Amino acid sequence: GPWSRSGRPPPAQGLVGAFSMVKSVMDRATRTREAVSDPVSATDAPASAGTILVNRTDSDYFGTGWVSVDSSGFLHAQMLGWGSAPVTKGLVETCVLGILRLPSDTQVLGFFDISKGFGCSPFAVPTMVGFLRDHGARFSRIAVVASGAPLRIAQFVTHAARVQQVRFFADPLCAREWLTAR
Repeated sequence: GPWSRSGRPPPAQGLVGAFSMVKSVMDRATRTREAVSDPVSATDAPASAGTILVNRTDSDYFGTGWVSVDSSGFLHAQMLGWGSAPVTKGLVETCVLGILRLPSDTQVLGFFDISKGFGCSPFAVPTMVGFLRDHGARFSRIAVVASGAPLRIAQFVTHAARVQQVRFFADPLCAREWLTAR
């Protein structure tokens, strides 16, 4: 068989096989579904003033993310657990889809709650930086609710993307108040 007498696979096959196995597990682990209901509590989310344009959840064994964009320009995203590269990519694609469905003169208010996350894949960082570089000008304000490692990652991403209109909060109610202040 493919295994040597030592019980270990030959080096080349073992490495290729391990990568194939990991990729297979990751592919099967990634799940996407259209969300029917808002998975966050009403007190955490900004009040929606428009009809929902996009409402999607991306999930795998490591974490779950959710994005909703409404016709008034509210973009609400939430991450729970670990932000794997596939889930992060799905969330960014949903954000872009929602922004593109808005009229070009509509300014977006971004509410990103990553307070229940505990980090992300380093392979997810370029996706987030690219999103903010490409679409950051559409945001009039971005409120990020985070602490610990997710806060540091978000600060790095916004700095790398050179986005100015971002504030960081520990409390979602304070974030919502700042975000919706006129």
